[in-house]
Amino acid sequence: MYTDVELQYFMQLIRKKDCKENSDEVKEENNGKIVLEYFNRSLYTLQGLTKLLKIEFHYDKLFKKYETSFTVDTVLILMTRARKLYHAIEMIMTIIKLLEKLKQLEGGP
Repeated sequence: MYTDVELQYFMQLIRKKDCKENSDEVKEENNGKIVLEYFNRSLYTLQGLTKLLKIEFHYDKLFKKYETSFTVDTVLILMTRARKLYHAIEMIMTIIKLLEKLKQLEGGP
């Protein structure tokens, strides 16, 4: 499972690999390598994050939508979605911490 930092790094790396050469042959070779390296692990990351948030139905929809689309764009989309889930988790944690502080200020249990 990728971390948020790994996702950010690999997204930048994929974009650089994809745009490095102008030759169509080189792009096709890079696309194949990128898809093989990152597609399955990105799906696994999404699956883990959606289970954590109890929204597995969202993963099922994504899997059905992208399971046959092995492209660099698809890998980038999956990684972007995983990063958004990480950010959602961070926001949820922030809200919980703020609610706990509010309870303490109000003198509640």
